[in-house]
Amino acid sequence: AFYYARDRVGLAQTDEVAFSGPGVETIENFFEGDDDDVPVKCAILKTKDPVERVLKIDPANAGVRLRRVLDQALGPQRAEVSVDGAAAGVWYDPDRNPFKRLAESDFELPPALVKGKSSIRVTFTPRVGAWSIGELRAFSHVERPIGEATGNGK
Repeated sequence: AFYYARDRVGLAQTDEVAFSGPGVETIENFFEGDDDDVPVKCAILKTKDPVERVLKIDPANAGVRLRRVLDQALGPQRAEVSVDGAAAGVWYDPDRNPFKRLAESDFELPPALVKGKSSIRVTFTPRVGAWSIGELRAFSHVERPIGEATGNGK
């Protein structure tokens, strides 16, 4: 057996946002995978309107990964993503699953749009029907020794 280990962090969570208010529905359903018989409650915003959030990130990042929980019953889902007004790409999830509705999806933000910033304003503009988003997390790509704090006190 071989074991490869790094004594440096490569990805650090720097922010997390939940959704509430109009358009948010709490669903109790399942994620696909090994524990797909364990029900999970999650507040999910379903919208055709743009969604904007400010997220904290590490200024020493080499890119940022966004991760969202979504409702696969609405699939496929597509949204244009912008960072501080600049286009970052299209977040597309082609899957549809009305039985195991909950899923996580990742979207990588280009380093040129996030490097040196301690926060970003991210806008998601749905295309082709409704888009869903539950918990939203930001992870900064970083290189630092394990245990060393991030640039935002987390």
